[in-house]
Amino acid sequence: MLNWRKYIILFLLKISGQKSYDYFKEIKNTDKLSNKEKRNLKNEKLKKILIYSYKNITYYKNILEKYELVNEKLEVNLENFKNLPITNKEILRKEFDNLQDKSKNNRKTFENTSGGSTGEPVKFIQDNVLQDWKVATKFYFMTFLNKDIGEKELRLWGSERDLLV
Repeated sequence: MLNWRKYIILFLLKISGQKSYDYFKEIKNTDKLSNKEKRNLKNEKLKKILIYSYKNITYYKNILEKYELVNEKLEVNLENFKNLPITNKEILRKEFDNLQDKSKNNRKTFENTSGGSTGEPVKFIQDNVLQDWKVATKFYFMTFLNKDIGEKELRLWGSERDLLV
């Protein structure tokens, strides 16, 4: 039976400028790599994230310097990555302004919060790139269930916050 929904979804993603399907193909292509190639790709992407964070996010610039992960010459020492402290909810609240990406005004961003199930919700900023990657990873993980894009599904969700919007 023809899955016509898939073609409509892919067409709508394309004309809207979303890159979800491109990211999905990128994720699937990663499956074809050897473990060594995956490890190298992971390390290269991690270095890019650390350098980007060093250049654009005050909080991380300070932390990355303190733990000697990135220096002024933008050299990355991944050996020190294990020493990097976990960014927890307290830090997210306390350092909210210092965690803002300096380049966020160059793209469409929006504020979101955690569900607050363990107390006060945590506020953070997201953009459409994150949304595209979320859709791409959903497409990818659905392949493990032998489910194609656009096939019918039933979703149950229990967040009051989302229901009351």
